[in-house]
Amino acid sequence: MSNILASHKPNRPADLIWHETDDGTVIVSPTAGKVRVLNKVGTTIWELMDGQRTVADIEQTLTDTYRHVPTPQINLDLFDFLHDLTDRGLVEWH
Repeated sequence: MSNILASHKPNRPADLIWHETDDGTVIVSPTAGKVRVLNKVGTTIWELMDGQRTVADIEQTLTDTYRHVPTPQINLDLFDFLHDLTDRGLVEWH
């Protein structure tokens, strides 16, 4: 998906394996043979990607959680992160 909209709902694919650590989350795609390590912010986004919340919902949660970060920066980082996961086949869209 090249055009992610605020109304889209990201979801974690069922075939992925992930494990949370003290520092973040490790995601493994057995079918694609890809691994992605997430930091704590990435882990927060990953946990919110439940197929029910929209990108706008996730952005609002991040804005509320990380009040010291300007909203435009959160928006940019969130969309970059979601594009990266999409390119790696680590997200499904609804």
